[in-house]
Amino acid sequence: MDQMVDKLSNGDRQLEEIVTSAAEALREAGFTPDELYIRDADTLQELTVASTRAVVLMAAWLGKARFIDNQQVVLVD
Repeated sequence: MDQMVDKLSNGDRQLEEIVTSAAEALREAGFTPDELYIRDADTLQELTVASTRAVVLMAAWLGKARFIDNQQVVLVD
């Protein structure tokens, strides 16, 4: 998740690439990614050019345990 937040904070808007990279990193760490999303923090809809804050939402399995987390990001131009 930190990797996703760092990229968004630094202005990266290649959302599909960010999500794909995060899923790969989770798999390499032994997790099974379940859900990974980057959404507008105010509407929970897809990001638009008018979005000022994003939220990273993720869930992943590690064995029988499902981990769920989220983190907000202030978007910069």
